[in-house]
Amino acid sequence: MQSSGTFTGKSDSYSNSLSRSESRSVVPFYEFVREEELANRTYYSVEEIKERNIAWVMCQPVRHAHIKIGDGDPIPMLTTLVEDVRAREKDKEKVIARSNAKYALPALEVDRLIEDRRTALLEQPQIRAEQMEEEIENEHWQ
Repeated sequence: MQSSGTFTGKSDSYSNSLSRSESRSVVPFYEFVREEELANRTYYSVEEIKERNIAWVMCQPVRHAHIKIGDGDPIPMLTTLVEDVRAREKDKEKVIARSNAKYALPALEVDRLIEDRRTALLEQPQIRAEQMEEEIENEHWQ
């Protein structure tokens, strides 16, 4: 027994959609700092500020300077072109050594200072915890 058959069909569909949306967000900000994300404030010690300012002055490009008049902010300026002065290497080394003696510390001294700061920093939470325990005990027995 044999059977055969054919089926033909046709289906048409058409769809059209249109959607629009608009959203607004209110995000509070407290201080506008261009191209910087302000998460918190960092306060520097006097020594850190002094070191940062010395580095800022020492790392300026050639012929660049900042002049400060009175209590005003420093003003950047470009100096005139001055030819290099001929100096003996011995004299240059003396000037550099004198400058380093005034503004720089030996490497061993810097390592010792860093280790002292690290030790002091790591001891602070322990000291605070001990002080808080003593205060709690004192309050408990009063």
